[in-house]
Parts: sequence; structure tokens; C-alpha cells
Amino acid sequence: MKSTPKEVGSRIRKLRKQKGIQLSYIAKQLGVCLDALYKWELGKNFPKHENLIKLAEILGTSVEYLLKGKSKIFVVLFWVEW
Repeated sequence: MKSTPKEVGSRIRKLRKQKGIQLSYIAKQLGVCLDALYKWELGKNFPKHENLIKLAEILGTSVEYLLKGKSKIFVVLFWVEW
């Protein structure tokens, strides 16, 4: 299922606010202007692929979550015998 730019922007804004991250911090980290970030959050524009990857890292999530609203969770179990 493909999300609309507005849905992606809503997830970006929600995560940014939950983590208490300022738009100016993200803009500096990505090397983009504040206007670009406003447009992403409002769903009026979409981040480039490389910015989407960096944005997911900054927000502590996956690109998949930003794009689709869900993420895969991997569980690794180790069995060690002594």
C-alpha cells in the first residue's frame, strides 16, 4: 500500500515532535532549507531518496515506516550451551 505525501509528512512531523527535534536541527543535518522541511511535513513536497534515508536515521525509524507507516521487526535469538 502506497502512502500519500500528506501521510508521509504527517509521520515525519509526529516522530519529530515525539522526539523533541527542532526543524532547524534537521535542516542543518540534511543541508536543506526550513521551507523544504515545512513542505515535507505538510505533504506538499517529498524528500529526495538520500534525504529520506538520513531523515529516518535522525528520527530513529526506518524508511519503510516513513513511507508505509509500518516496519518489519527482526528478532534474533541466540542459543548458547555451556
